Amino acid sequence: MSRTKTPSRGVLITGASRGIGAAAARAFAKKGDRVVVHFHQQQQRALEVLERLDGTGHTVAAADLCDPGQVAELAATAVAALGRVDVLVNAAALLAESSTGGRRGDHPLEHTAYADWVEIWQRTLAANLLGPANLTWQIARHMIEIKPADGIPAGRIVNVGSRGAYRGEPEVPAYGASKAGLHAFGQ
Repeated sequence: MSRTKTPSRGVLITGASRGIGAAAARAFAKKGDRVVVHFHQQQQRALEVLERLDGTGHTVAAADLCDPGQVAELAATAVAALGRVDVLVNAAALLAESSTGGRRGDHPLEHTAYADWVEIWQRTLAANLLGPANLTWQIARHMIEIKPADGIPAGRIVNVGSRGAYRGEPEVPAYGASKAGLHAFGQ
């Protein structure tokens, strides 16, 4: 039993090695939930997040969300670790390396070579839109097939968006568009 007197939920959080994902992991663990802390390249940061979580039953899992095979493996790892995933938080996001030498992710049309433009758009959409969509498919199917424990609500999926989805991002248009797509997907 968790401190909230409800059964413990299984929670998978992408991009949980820092920022919003790490904060979400801490918040769920504080409520007594068991958390899978996903990371792509920042294993040490993910392990540091794991060490700071309240309670037990937490684990870390690596996956490149751009790779559908790794997404399927991440889902299987989370299910194996948690028994059931009750909550999926798609918090991971990619801002491509700058093609102009400026701010991280910069790729303004007038200063970006076409080959760089194409690569940035493909990688950003794969990580920020297709990866969460593929993981949602994997986890939603699991949520449908495996009923929650008594006292646990049916599955929940949270997509972390960005204000750039609404206002546009002229210096990082692929990022803004990927988050707008994530918003639309979640509706």
